[in-house]
Amino acid sequence: MGPRLREDDVVVCVMWWCTSHWMLRAAVAQYLEREEKREAFRKDTLKAWGEHRTTGLHVTATEADAWLAQLEDGNDIEPPECHV
Repeated sequence: MGPRLREDDVVVCVMWWCTSHWMLRAAVAQYLEREEKREAFRKDTLKAWGEHRTTGLHVTATEADAWLAQLEDGNDIEPPECHV
């Protein structure tokens, strides 16, 4: 899409007298990108919830925490098996 607006860009833009049109385009592009990611996350969440309701498969919070702790320690292990 158009240019991306970051905090550093605002500083540079002010220093170089960017046009308000460029700043607006960059802000809109950033907003759209953020909203598209949010919508994709929402759809993935609804799909996962639907699969869980259909199959009943899950991992417990304790199992997930233990797995994440191993990853945090640098151990590249497989995620826990889902069960009913």
